[in-house]
Amino acid sequence: MKMKTAVAVLLMVPAVAAADCVEGLRSATPQEQAFYEKISVELHRLIPPPPEGCRLSTGSKAGTMKSMCGNEKTGEFSVNASQTYFCVTKNPPPAPTPSPEAQKIKAELDQLSRLPSDVSKQKGDMMNQAGQKRKAALQAEKEGNKDQYKKLWAESRSLYDEADKIVDAHWKSVAGRKKELEDRLKAITPATEPASGDIILSLVVNDQHPRETGKDEMVIVVGQAGKTGPALKVKQVRMSVSGLSSWRARIEQLVDRTKLEALLGR
Repeated sequence: MKMKTAVAVLLMVPAVAAADCVEGLRSATPQEQAFYEKISVELHRLIPPPPEGCRLSTGSKAGTMKSMCGNEKTGEFSVNASQTYFCVTKNPPPAPTPSPEAQKIKAELDQLSRLPSDVSKQKGDMMNQAGQKRKAALQAEKEGNKDQYKKLWAESRSLYDEADKIVDAHWKSVAGRKKELEDRLKAITPATEPASGDIILSLVVNDQHPRETGKDEMVIVVGQAGKTGPALKVKQVRMSVSGLSSWRARIEQLVDRTKLEALLGR
């Protein structure tokens, strides 16, 4: 899972549109509604306040469930709660000093990002000629010489276009080398984490659609592993924290594990 810098995490209520259901919708039973609402409240009570260095961003709220797909069995749904924290690391470690090879690559990339003097001069000469032609065209128009005006204006436009083509041709000629250098620089540069970003805490009861753990994510599962299947009691709680590695463990440790585990069987 890629790191996110501005994430809105909303409550994922199992209520769906009829168009999403092969067999249409059915109303949630009173037992399903009661279970969903009770567990939704309990899950949201487990969302911890932000630690020092963080602030609350977008989060879900306890919700209700009114309908389900007609082919879904009783209790075949998940209950979710989520909170995004925006955290800032004080005094982050300094970026590593670039290696000699990296410095050499950066110097060449800087050079390739500039127009060579000969190309720049050629472009400048053409732009000057085009400007003179345009000035003469405007003078011809002022004097009422429409044919001369059209001729000079077209010549001016042609010179401007030719100047653009010369510059474009140069950038295309160095594009392959720039990409080669950029790829090499990326390969030899140690990955560094930004000093600030989003941390996303997600709590899911009875996960009906389990997925693999993401690259920037830590996951703790309490109770039954994998897909739980239909149930009107808590068989499983999946907690995931994703985002900046320097903050993931800190956010996870703020969640009361005793209360989390106490949800099992409810």
